[in-house]
Amino acid sequence: MKYGIKIITASICAVLTVLLIILIRFCDVRQTGPAGTSVGLSHLNGAVFKLTGVNMLWYRITDYIGIAAIFTAAFFASAGLYQLIKRKSLCKVDREILALGALYVITVGLYILFEFAVVNYRPVIMPGADHPEASFPSSHTVAVCVIAGSAMMLIKKYINKKTSRRILQSVCAFIILITVAGRLFSGVHWFTDILGGILISVTLLNLYSGVITVKDYIIRHEKAEDHKEVENLIRESFWNVYRPGCSEHYVIHVLRNDPAFVRELDFVMIKNGGIIGQNMFMKTVINGDDGGDIPVLTMGPICIAPELKRKGYGKKLLDYSLLKAAELGYGAVLFEGNILFYGKSGFDYAGKFGIRYHDLPEGADDSFFLCKELIPGYLDGKTGVYQTPKGYYVDDKDVEEFDKNFPEKVKLKLPGQLF
Repeated sequence: MKYGIKIITASICAVLTVLLIILIRFCDVRQTGPAGTSVGLSHLNGAVFKLTGVNMLWYRITDYIGIAAIFTAAFFASAGLYQLIKRKSLCKVDREILALGALYVITVGLYILFEFAVVNYRPVIMPGADHPEASFPSSHTVAVCVIAGSAMMLIKKYINKKTSRRILQSVCAFIILITVAGRLFSGVHWFTDILGGILISVTLLNLYSGVITVKDYIIRHEKAEDHKEVENLIRESFWNVYRPGCSEHYVIHVLRNDPAFVRELDFVMIKNGGIIGQNMFMKTVINGDDGGDIPVLTMGPICIAPELKRKGYGKKLLDYSLLKAAELGYGAVLFEGNILFYGKSGFDYAGKFGIRYHDLPEGADDSFFLCKELIPGYLDGKTGVYQTPKGYYVDDKDVEEFDKNFPEKVKLKLPGQLF
């Protein structure tokens, strides 16, 4: 839906740009510029120019902003080059960065096009020049709007802290506003040159946004031939995170044969032909305080390839998995996790639902124990003790033996590990 809206918006702005060019070329054309040059919509352009006059201070201010924009573009270009060198494949460079490179190339290409296919000339001869220069569209406006506008999208993706993200996006928006206003008040462009620059920028930014929001992955059920690749992915993702080495790759190996394993909710995420993520569910129960058992699900291991973490793939996989679990009629999911991440997908502290974690002393910290109702009100009026499926408990010796099937890795004792 978002993709369609962006493409429609881009198409409308592109059509408006063409209509504006036609009007400038053929409607109300008069020789009102320097050295006998003409401009269309001359009464409108002349009135705005008379109102603003020429102010070279604004021109210099916007020039400095343009230099800052170029440095911003160079930063993203460097980020793309770093990813290419580190990941050793153009296919593994973030799609947003690759699309950004194409956006920059198109922007430069349009600048060159309008330098040769002149629509109209500037209303003034610039200092140091001896003849009028091409003025439509305001290339400075296009460059700054495209660079700052696309930066706002990338900031949203790559900056996790909400406060930092808002500050940086506000700076970008301010830069765009100052550039558009400054170029208009400087008097070095006609009003329609600025308007054309805005329309072209909106066209390009919506196309870029459409490209980076198109799904570049698929989610499907795990197949038997995926097992080894999935286990290796889990091993890479969890290695030295919660303990020296990890056991999660062996856990999923064992759980696939557990009666509580929900095969219909065993998912892998595919990108560029490779598995980049997985999630799975197990049936379990809450031992109700009223003596009955309440059937629920637990989840995991869930993981995303280390190089693709913090890019939104984990949440997309999680939300898809939860949706499918709800469609199958399951009432709630309980498991151990970080509320800062899982809270974004509707999880809350299980204690708020009156559910206690097994073997946890009364008053102990249970902030790791999370719950999400898939059926609203499923746990209303119910209290009890959650039970982790026995399949999750594996012997360290079995883990060590199983780990011999994988490339050797160094186990490290690191700060923050749980075990």
